[in-house]
This record gives sequence, structure tokens and C-alpha cells, in this order.
Amino acid sequence: MPPFELVTLVDENADLLPGGAAGEALVARFADSLIALDLPERAVPVLRRLIDHAASPAAKAELGAKLAALELALRDPAAASAALTATAPAADAEISPTLAEERAILAARAAAAQGDLLTAMADLAPFDDTKAQGVKAELFENAHDWPQAEKALRAYVAGLTGGDETLGEHEARLVLRLATAAAQANDEALLGELAQKFTRRFPPGPLADMFRVLTSRPATSPSDISEVSKDVAAARSIPEALEALKAAGTKPKETN
Repeated sequence: MPPFELVTLVDENADLLPGGAAGEALVARFADSLIALDLPERAVPVLRRLIDHAASPAAKAELGAKLAALELALRDPAAASAALTATAPAADAEISPTLAEERAILAARAAAAQGDLLTAMADLAPFDDTKAQGVKAELFENAHDWPQAEKALRAYVAGLTGGDETLGEHEARLVLRLATAAAQANDEALLGELAQKFTRRFPPGPLADMFRVLTSRPATSPSDISEVSKDVAAARSIPEALEALKAAGTKPKETN
């Protein structure tokens, strides 16, 4: 069906959707189709109607997560928080652990976007996997809380890297983000540790150049000038790359 016809169909007939597992599966498919249309302003009110007719707490919680994600995309964190609160199950046992973590991450992003980093960290506290650690690091980076960002990234990097093999792009970006946080926090000990452990493991390219700039020591003699001059060009690209690192650093490359 043409996109707008699908939206209109769901909007006008939400109360006719069947109950039970079949109805929940149909609602989930409609919700995914609405989101895939990339029309968040139009999808939000329809999702709200679907939530009103959700047949179970688990279905309502899943739709609430989809709605909260759309509200965050529309830069309305207060509405995202409200969507999660309105669709919260009576107990976490009513939803899957994966959905519980997804909702916690959305709640943390919404709280952080409203300036409440303490609540954001409380939302993430029950989860200690690499996904949650990555979100914690990102939120601390956004808040320019570099010591805490460094702490979260250290845990994240420790869980994703090891051995002496060349780093993949995803791992290299994470290590570079950790070096950035350490530099911002003036943690020279960690910068030295990272340089010793990872310099030879970076694949050649811009990421390696930026890592070398961040972890290199200041020039102390005329013989250092040549090397420092090479680093200056790489340093110029760092500010533009940092925002991309935060977005791409938490997403592993897809493999077939």
C-alpha cells in the first residue's frame, strides 16, 4: 500500500485490531511499518492509538519503546519519558530482558537530554553489558564529564579488545574515544598505557593518525619538531571527527 494509505488505515481502524497473540503480532508489524515510513510526526499519534488498544502489558511496553524512540528522534525527550512511564509494565518479569534493557537505555537518553544525568545512570545501573557501558560512555561524553566517560570507556574497551591482532574499525574507534577522554581528563598515565598497548595495533589511516596525536608526548628537543609537524595535520581533523566517533563507536560493523 502507498505509505499514507497505510497510515490512514491503521489510524482509522485501530479499535478493530484483534486481541491475543495474533493481534499483538499485527500491531507490531503495523508499528514497524509506520516507523519505516520515516514520517515520525505522522507516526507518533498513530502509535499512541495502537498503545491505547494494546492487548497486553508486554505489547504496550514494546510499543511504548517504539514511541519513545520516535519522540527522541523528534528531539522531545520529555515526551519520550512520558511514553515510557505510561507504558511501564507492573513488573519487569512481564517483558523480556532485551526489551527491559532497551527501555532503560531510552529512559536514560531521555533523562540525559533533559539534563538529569544522575537519573540516566540510575536507569542504566541494573545493566552491565557492553551495550549499556557504551551508552553510559556516550552520555558522559555528551555532558563533558571526562573522568566518568574515561571510566565507562575503559570498561567497554576491556570487554571488546584483547591480544595483539590489528584492531577492527569498531574497536579502533572505541580506543580512540578512550584516548580522547583521557586527554580531556589530563590522565597522562592512561595515555601512556594506551600508546604502549595499542599504537602498533591501529590499522594505517586517519584513526591511527588521531590516536598518535592524542597519545604522543610534547616535543622536548629539536629532533622532535619533524614528528610533531606531521601530527599537526592529523590534529586538525580531530574536532570534526569526534562527533562521528560517539555515534559510530557504539555500533559494531555488520557481518554477513
